[in-house]
Amino acid sequence: MCAFLRDLCHSFLYKYSGYDEQSFHEETAMGDYTVMISHDEELARYIDTTLLSTSRWLQYQKLEGFAAVLVDDDENVAYSYQINFFKTEVKLKKRM
Repeated sequence: MCAFLRDLCHSFLYKYSGYDEQSFHEETAMGDYTVMISHDEELARYIDTTLLSTSRWLQYQKLEGFAAVLVDDDENVAYSYQINFFKTEVKLKKRM
């Protein structure tokens, strides 16, 4: 899940931010789809650091949603993307 969220962040920034297209390169993710990943060290480090907390929240099943938001120079929301997580519960019956 964290790899998917990392890919989402990079692709979201590629499509909607003011970063130069040349600072991104194509990667195949999970063998199924192509994503644009930034090779700007500062940006990649920021995304990775941010996702460290997300990874812990996922591990302890405390994450209910994930939002990626870009704001303009006046701090108005320019673009946003929201993913909601739902817990599933499986109860097993004991066989006698």
